[in-house]
Amino acid sequence: MDRLHYLDSEKVALDLLTGQLFVKDSENKYGFTETGTWETRNDSRINCSAYTESTNDDTLTFTIETTRDCNFACTYCYQNDRKTKERISVHTVKLTLDYIENALSASGKSSVIIRLIGGEPLLAKDEILYLMGGLKARRINAEFHVDTNGRLPMQWFLDEGFPCELIVCLSLPADHNRLRYSAGHDSATAIYNNLSSLTLKDDQFLFVGYNVHDQNMHDFPRFLDWIEPLRHNPVKRVIATNIDNYSFNLQDFENCLSDIEFSEWQTNIAIPALIERGWNVPFNRIVGPSLCQGRQPYSCKIYAGGQVTICDAMQIEDSRLMIAELSIDVERVNEAYGDIKFSDPWKAPGCQECPSRIVCFGRKWCERDSCTPGKYNDFLNSNRAVIQAKIKDTL
Repeated sequence: MDRLHYLDSEKVALDLLTGQLFVKDSENKYGFTETGTWETRNDSRINCSAYTESTNDDTLTFTIETTRDCNFACTYCYQNDRKTKERISVHTVKLTLDYIENALSASGKSSVIIRLIGGEPLLAKDEILYLMGGLKARRINAEFHVDTNGRLPMQWFLDEGFPCELIVCLSLPADHNRLRYSAGHDSATAIYNNLSSLTLKDDQFLFVGYNVHDQNMHDFPRFLDWIEPLRHNPVKRVIATNIDNYSFNLQDFENCLSDIEFSEWQTNIAIPALIERGWNVPFNRIVGPSLCQGRQPYSCKIYAGGQVTICDAMQIEDSRLMIAELSIDVERVNEAYGDIKFSDPWKAPGCQECPSRIVCFGRKWCERDSCTPGKYNDFLNSNRAVIQAKIKDTL
């Protein structure tokens, strides 16, 4: 797909990667930015030449599995092959706090992002409160990202005052209650009512995830109408995601919507429907290559049983050490996973000349045997849909 999108009878063009607007034969822009010239339109390596390696963000990321237990039984859950009920102990939380504090000191970073996952992570309320109390006592700057099904009380979590993002998956009741089963109850309506009661601070955000499959893709506009009373207060954004298939779920659920079909649906149906109803759909911007959680030194994932991997893409059976080891020797994670921690995807073989690199930042360790160049077109298509909806009345 051509990254240059013409507007106004080809007198004005938009760079779908950078957001720059150009007037033909002039360096004056109706600008989103102040850089770049018309002549850069055919340079597929724009924004790449400035980077020789991935940057290491000033924030460490830690994923913590609080429990594998769950109050739902979703037919497409990625954990359906290992339904167990382990729950993180206070002792493991303390060891995790020790490691986080030491990792910040060793890395010179200033803050942490803590991702809470499950099962249903909020089932471990006491352990989460202990974690939050420990962060406050140690004066660790932290923000939380929580994937929750939204059925449990959440105000207690928000009242602790940490900056956070909560993501709750939801669809219309008939679809949601069939696929995200909760003991025969109307969980969709219960979640809706739960969300409507929340009070968030300015640095706390609630997102709704619409899990898309071939049977509910056409319901999306009606879904937006259903949750309209929650728009902006408390729900800030709706994010659509194509549901992954897993072999162990195929007897009960199979999503027949391909990634290409999903991209077309998102461009032609989802984004216009969101913008038409006043939802915020951001223009994707290139911010430069940065190390993912798995590649970044010291960042890691701690399972409820204390096993340590580097991120969600690495399964528990591939763990090479325990949190007890890290609480004593902060460098052990970089040593145990040195083959991943000390390699840079920006320099990966085969990536340097790929136009997708500016979007995907190079092949991640979990993509070592695969490549997804379609991300480039998805990125451009999304931006084209956003700009067509937002700019048509301004030029």
